[in-house]
Amino acid sequence: MAAPIELVTLGGTISMAVAAGGLAKPQLDAAGIASLAGVHDVEFRTSPIAQLGGSELTFEHLRAVSRRLAELADVAGVIVVTGTDSIEEVAAWLTYAGPWPFPVAVTGSMLPGAEPGSDAAANLRGAIDAVRLGCWREPVVVFAGKVLLGRRVQKVSGTLVDAFDTPGFPLLARRESHGWRVIERPAAATTLGPPGDHDAKVALVTAYMGADGHVIDCAAQASDAVVVAANGAGNLPVGMADAVVRQVRDGRLIVVGTRAHDSRTAPVYGYPGGGGQLAAADVPVVGGMTPHHIRVFLAIALSQGRSATDTLEKLRAHVDSVN
Repeated sequence: MAAPIELVTLGGTISMAVAAGGLAKPQLDAAGIASLAGVHDVEFRTSPIAQLGGSELTFEHLRAVSRRLAELADVAGVIVVTGTDSIEEVAAWLTYAGPWPFPVAVTGSMLPGAEPGSDAAANLRGAIDAVRLGCWREPVVVFAGKVLLGRRVQKVSGTLVDAFDTPGFPLLARRESHGWRVIERPAAATTLGPPGDHDAKVALVTAYMGADGHVIDCAAQASDAVVVAANGAGNLPVGMADAVVRQVRDGRLIVVGTRAHDSRTAPVYGYPGGGGQLAAADVPVVGGMTPHHIRVFLAIALSQGRSATDTLEKLRAHVDSVN
């Protein structure tokens, strides 16, 4: 008999039913979620971690997932089910906390799993197929007939069933009338390994027109690290840029990414606050990762007790391996 597939559940819309008042709330347990797939040729083992909405999750829940995966042996693969609000961060966490000796797929649904017409069954069956294909050495997200690389995935709609994409990058596979068409098999990225026990606080701040340095200073004082979602190629309003440079010179760990959907940065602008000036001031400006993904990477690295210098070295090694 084929090895079982481990189904690790965190809740999410896929676990929900519509309650009184028309609001969706968690209802299905791990066994109930497994039954939604409607398949009889798969042996599921279930590992319930939580039964929460995606926005209720914390890094503590993801540590529990990591611990569970580290315990597994003799499985065909793992499917992690979570709320769509958390899929980006769950997939990134599983990537950076790897590698894993088995295929890992992350999925969920946009429509409550207990309701007729939900996309839950198709997404679960797609995740089963992705695990069985075993084409990818990193965690993937399977959603709406697409297989997406976990470290690239972004939620691109709050309401559409086709809610995930990897802007600027190709799909790994898509479902066609004859089955799955594999499009890309990227090399595995440099990762961090198991998270540590330290609960690192990593803030995420978004740039906006006319922003001053107040929010940067507050975030830097209250956190172990700060990620800034900058404009365009990695540019900041002058007041915000001045605060970032000052905090970096004072030894604070601050990393600048971009809120542009393709995550690409370039140090091409020399005006005050431009990415070129930030880079010249030794501010880390990172491309190829979304700000949310940078935050997850820093949180895992710092949880391992790494210094700011070592964390940045690991981040740069990862970026070099994926760009």
